[in-house]
Amino acid sequence: MKIGKFLLSAVLVIGSTVGLAAPVQAGAPTSFVVGGDRPVTVYLPAQIVSPSPLLISLHGYTSSGAQQEAYVKMKSEASKRGVIYLLPDGSSDASGNRFWNAGNSCCNFFSSTVDDEKYLTGLIDQVAKKYPVDRKRIYVIGHSNGGFMAYKLACDQASTIAAIVSFAGSLSVDRSTCPAKHPISILHIHGTNDTTILPAGGDLAPGHTSPYASVQSNLTFWAKVDRCKPTAGLPKVSGKMDLESGIAGPETSIYKFSCPAHFNLQYWSIAGGEHVPQLSPTFAARIFDFLLAQSKA
Repeated sequence: MKIGKFLLSAVLVIGSTVGLAAPVQAGAPTSFVVGGDRPVTVYLPAQIVSPSPLLISLHGYTSSGAQQEAYVKMKSEASKRGVIYLLPDGSSDASGNRFWNAGNSCCNFFSSTVDDEKYLTGLIDQVAKKYPVDRKRIYVIGHSNGGFMAYKLACDQASTIAAIVSFAGSLSVDRSTCPAKHPISILHIHGTNDTTILPAGGDLAPGHTSPYASVQSNLTFWAKVDRCKPTAGLPKVSGKMDLESGIAGPETSIYKFSCPAHFNLQYWSIAGGEHVPQLSPTFAARIFDFLLAQSKA
């Protein structure tokens, strides 16, 4: 499908610096493989932290874990911050494109029955059997289709996952697909000039019948789930940052909702940013700053 070439990278990120850190001893493994018939390399941090936070980074439609890392460049920062890092691949659909089954809005276009939610939560359990995982600090970051998948995990697995970053992703307009029984920390990132996943919401193709929600609708929904203070629209801008290297100056506005302790809801709006922005060298560090501040109660 033509949609594929637009829905590129998706990311999941995790990190932490709690506990006693010690350098990895000479000869100690720096990675291992889990995932069975869908293998994924688990990258261990340079500093051993017991237990360690864990981050899963999810690629976009047609992309791969390797391409995701080439885009977000978070592996080095994860290692430095003591975070276990995974970059799994989605399965191939009927058109031969890798995807995450986050629902029909994006990007299960061929009614696949693959259970990516079970696969990804299974990866966490498999890693935990081989390496001490901090169960209070498990994170996911995803771009585009990966951002939709990150939201699906927030909907269904908030008792397991402490925080997600949905970058150019969304939820289905059909809220029945998101039970959201537990609050969870959320960071939504979106470019105002994204013409693939529209900030105002939309559908991915003419005749497609599974529209995705607007950024504002998503934030309003999560603010209610997280029991944050209601606002008329967005809260006031709390600061700006340079997240897009192709746009001069601090183009990204930071919106922070007032939420109860242990939950954080933020929106980073990239003014002039497109679907695949040119990420600044500080992107990875800023994402880890947000994620590592989040922990399950």
